[in-house]
Amino acid sequence: MVLDALRAVTDPDLGVDVVTLKFVKDKDITIDGDRVAVAIEMATPSPSKRELVASRAREVVSALGAKDVSVSTSFVVKSVSAPEHGKPPLPGVKNVIAVGAGKGGVGKTTVAVALGAALAGAGRRTLVLEVDPRENAHRMLGIAPSGGEIAPVRPRLFLQNLRPRAVLDQLVREQVRIGPVVNRILSSEVYRHFAEGAPGFKELAILGHAARLVRGLERAESPRTRRNRDGGTGTPDVDVVVLDAPATGHGLSLLLAPRLTAATVGQGPFGRMAGELAAMIDDPARTGVVIAAAAEEIPMHEALESLSRLRDELGREAQAVVVNGLFPPAPSADAEANDPAGRLWRDRRAVQERELARLAAAWQGPRVDLPLLPLDSGPALVEALAARLAGAEAAA
Repeated sequence: MVLDALRAVTDPDLGVDVVTLKFVKDKDITIDGDRVAVAIEMATPSPSKRELVASRAREVVSALGAKDVSVSTSFVVKSVSAPEHGKPPLPGVKNVIAVGAGKGGVGKTTVAVALGAALAGAGRRTLVLEVDPRENAHRMLGIAPSGGEIAPVRPRLFLQNLRPRAVLDQLVREQVRIGPVVNRILSSEVYRHFAEGAPGFKELAILGHAARLVRGLERAESPRTRRNRDGGTGTPDVDVVVLDAPATGHGLSLLLAPRLTAATVGQGPFGRMAGELAAMIDDPARTGVVIAAAAEEIPMHEALESLSRLRDELGREAQAVVVNGLFPPAPSADAEANDPAGRLWRDRRAVQERELARLAAAWQGPRVDLPLLPLDSGPALVEALAARLAGAEAAA
């Protein structure tokens, strides 16, 4: 009963209740007659925020009839988990979610990885597909580099750093099917120049790979693991791909490529594939677009430009804008009159509020705000943000 009551206590940074975040469990609650003691571990070092949570906890437990309620809070850097099999983010999108950004440096990869973790936590078999050859997402998930292979992270969550050239090579093998001819094609200078320089074909390789996975034409798991999971029924290993798209306009080029290639090539295997992918991109029920942004002047300008180009050039809207790295509301000016750190905090928050207002004026679609957390880049940060994405109601 006490644990259920504590679901009304929300972490001020994450916006998710302390029970869902597993900051408090049954073992942390002691009941002795009408006396109740609760210990809550939190992911913030801020004494004022911990006291805010403690005060709310005392309030909800006292409402149960307890006469003597004590609540202690502590700061522990730990991994928190997204709710298992809850409502997934972007529930209307079936197959591919492309996470793009107008400008690099806004935490786009962090948002993509956290979104993938949230979807997996909600029960969807999810692949986070990274296309940056520098390969960074594995560090956030605490696993070894994928090396171009599909790497399992945990149940229902996979990661791959995709090599587009390898995907194009595989398409040649599938279409030609005659070993000696395949080898001659793949080793030829003509093919190498084509694969590296033909406009749109790397983009087709990336999107085609995602489409094949969700259709079950490529596998993420070993045959033995798959048989254990679904009895060998042929169910796709992955039902949604979170694509960490390139930033600074290249993400939109990725989405435009199938339409342009279909219009240019027309016939043949690449033309047919381009047409199929264009239809997938144009369907908001199959492909969602999320724009990652930061509440700073230049990154917000770039995000608004991306939203406008998406509307003008693809004729569709983004499913959501995720604003990353928000400072918490600053204390009053009086409380920080002689505190330089406090003044800086208030000034940065004022800039962010101005940029959020600019976004609200130009974009009436769903928005999710992610807080700046006192956690290093890694699994703990990813899971904290995944919990926020899983529990947030997108702000209109």
